[in-house]
Amino acid sequence: MNKVLYTPEGYIDMRALIMNERSPFIFITSLRGPGKTWGAIDYALRCQDKPFILMRRTQVQADFAAAPATTPLAANLRDDEYLEPVKTGVKNFAQLNVMQKADPEDVLVGTCYIIALSTVATMRGISLMGCDILIFDEFIKEPHERPIKEEYLAFTHAYETINRNRESQGRPALKVIALSNALDLANPYYRGFDLVNRVYAMTSEILRDPDQGVAIYRPRCQEFWRRKKTGVLYKLRGTQRTSAGDWADMNLDKVKSLRLKSSAVPICSINGVGFWKVNGEGYASAIRPNGAPAYDLDDRIDVAAVHMKNQGLINALFNRKVIFESVDIMLRCGELVQRL
Repeated sequence: MNKVLYTPEGYIDMRALIMNERSPFIFITSLRGPGKTWGAIDYALRCQDKPFILMRRTQVQADFAAAPATTPLAANLRDDEYLEPVKTGVKNFAQLNVMQKADPEDVLVGTCYIIALSTVATMRGISLMGCDILIFDEFIKEPHERPIKEEYLAFTHAYETINRNRESQGRPALKVIALSNALDLANPYYRGFDLVNRVYAMTSEILRDPDQGVAIYRPRCQEFWRRKKTGVLYKLRGTQRTSAGDWADMNLDKVKSLRLKSSAVPICSINGVGFWKVNGEGYASAIRPNGAPAYDLDDRIDVAAVHMKNQGLINALFNRKVIFESVDIMLRCGELVQRL
């Protein structure tokens, strides 16, 4: 399958995505709300008969995911189902059973174990061989969250602890379904896979690296977004800053081929994206050298310099008054907006 499938309502068809994707590591980033987490849990709960794992980055996040009142599993319950917490006897390792009301005895629908990356990465000697699916929800940290030291290494340690020797025993490898609303493409995982440049260069919704067993999905969810942006939240000023994916989707009419004439004035380059001031067009962006000052948003001094010297460009980006040479440039600019 070389394209993302959507339901008639515009949600991501997660069942089809997971069933058709053979890579053991599936990473999916998109705007908030098109059914990533719900669909992944639905597949793990309804389409296979084994317990599954729900992992969050930090223990605090895992604790919320394990509480019946705040767990994402609650959204997947049918009218005759309920959640039953089970005492595991292990600190920071939670279990929720999905039960169906029945007569004379309620029936077990499925079991979910909830763990935190920051905790399980330090554990040794545990066994979750009965689980074939790990849902890693919100794998990219938000700007206000604390980083985990050597996060990619922690992830590989956690995976090895859970996966153990199942492949040498002739069993399929543990399948990871990693989900996030945040769109920081230079996250620890894409850097660890050495795929950041290839992800930046994506022109389709799917990138696969068969040698590593990695599949990266960036669904555009255009029909879903067109309905969502009519909601009251997106009428608030400044909402365009909340999501690079949302921001980019609004700019589809701004993509056009560029012929930067001698009258185009180079402004700067930010994280590899060049910007020019073009008479009659405003600002234009492209991936090509322009000889102007180059800034790196991972450097706080550079971030301050961009704000001090290029306020006009920043205003143009936030107000979507920039011409993009390609869809890829548009998406990269959306990520820059999220970080500025």
